[in-house]
Amino acid sequence: MKKILILLLMVFVIGCAQKHVRDAYYKDAARCKADLYGGDGTCEEAVITVKDASAKDKETKEDKKGDKDERQIIADESVISEEGIKDIDLTNAEVRKEIDLIFKDVLFDYDKYDLRDEARAQLDAVAAWLMKNRKTNLIIEGHSDDRGTNEYNLALGEKRAKAAGDYLLLRGVSAARMNLLTYGEEKPACMDQSEDCWQRNRRAHFVVTE
Repeated sequence: MKKILILLLMVFVIGCAQKHVRDAYYKDAARCKADLYGGDGTCEEAVITVKDASAKDKETKEDKKGDKDERQIIADESVISEEGIKDIDLTNAEVRKEIDLIFKDVLFDYDKYDLRDEARAQLDAVAAWLMKNRKTNLIIEGHSDDRGTNEYNLALGEKRAKAAGDYLLLRGVSAARMNLLTYGEEKPACMDQSEDCWQRNRRAHFVVTE
């Protein structure tokens, strides 16, 4: 009988302890809730934890929004770049004047196809114009003077056209917009047998097309 009473007493004590823990837990939880809405600050750590979680959630949402905005900007830029390609009338007198001014022949030394410094400056202006007027294409003709064999001069003209085309390629002009031809000595700009005339014939000539 004594053992039974002791056992009942132990059960009663354990039950009271559990109730005390539950009451303390719910009391602390209620206080934390009160602190979140302007209480006395006794649950500051919990508030900070919740605020941190809220801030991270906000950052995540802002990051997603930023990604969406960035994708939208990229899409808009793509549309702008497409719409920004304007038609150009190559028969217009002012346009022809501009082309004649910019697309002057690039000249070469005798039996050479490397670009001079002034040739690079000319080609910089050519590349800038082509990048601005993206609906145009370019024929690059390579020429030589009449000294040497026809076969040799055709090969030399090809190298001169390629030298000009390679430089434009480095300046951002698409290879698909350029067509390289060689005429060697077959289409001279000048017929005189003089150094001045020969110099005029050693050239890369440009033809702008649509």
